Amino acid sequence: GVNIELPEPDCYLHLVELVREGVLKESELDELVAPMLAAKFQLGLFEDPYVDPSEAERIVGNDDHRQLALEAARKTITLLKNDNGTLPLDASKLKTLAVIGPNADREMLGGYSGRPKQHVTVLEGIRQRVGGDVEILYHEGCKITIGGSWQQDDVTPNDPVEDRRTIAEAAKLAAGADAIVLCIGCNEQTSRDAWMGNPIVAVLFNGRPLSICNLSEKAAAIFECWYLGQESGRAVAEAIFGDFNPGGKLPITIPRSVGHTPSYYNYKPSARRGYLFDDVSPLFPFGFGLSYTTFEFGPPRLE
Repeated sequence: GVNIELPEPDCYLHLVELVREGVLKESELDELVAPMLAAKFQLGLFEDPYVDPSEAERIVGNDDHRQLALEAARKTITLLKNDNGTLPLDASKLKTLAVIGPNADREMLGGYSGRPKQHVTVLEGIRQRVGGDVEILYHEGCKITIGGSWQQDDVTPNDPVEDRRTIAEAAKLAAGADAIVLCIGCNEQTSRDAWMGNPIVAVLFNGRPLSICNLSEKAAAIFECWYLGQESGRAVAEAIFGDFNPGGKLPITIPRSVGHTPSYYNYKPSARRGYLFDDVSPLFPFGFGLSYTTFEFGPPRLE
């Protein structure tokens, strides 16, 4: 059922011999090849397989597309928690803001993303937004992996002893700030978690739901960002300081722990005994997402 291989050709190399041996019918191969050939005909690649480099340079990553990337990032950010109206932060009431975590100053693009012409990290976005009015204190806190990228198969963890030392440094730095933006989650190589009483705004970057019970208890506010792309920093900074009203909703259910599965919304109504000594409900359900707006629902009225 798969008609294209990315990134490495494994099965493609053996198609001819599989057809000759009768393992794969040529008609089955035709069915899979035809849609790809049709798309190439529609694109005009058989008439002219080349692109105009100057035209590509003009279109790819231009200002209109950058604005579109920003709008997509804005609509993706999902507010999971906002105790006592912690967010949006009021820059006029802040003297210092600590930006902490391994994802604070890292490009977060996800896989198959290519390399955009420009990228704004969370630290850069916050500095651009309030750097002239608020003192920004930055510390990486710890490393999720040493360097690494999505294309790199080898994943190198950091020394946990070194992580504990740098986490202590970050905590000491953050203790002197009026508020803390904690950028954690995972990166393109992993889906793992990493680790102040000032208000903590947690900014999560991840490709699948993480076990965040501890975080959800300690952070005053939580943003689920997934991978926001090249305009990550601008979108996060705008959300933190209320330049727009975050309204994303969860496309999945976030369970309470690694063992709290299955945890999903569309089960049939029946007796669910749940988990021993634990709540059967998810930590955050499918479709959940707060905003800076408050609503009241009254009793329905019929004419």
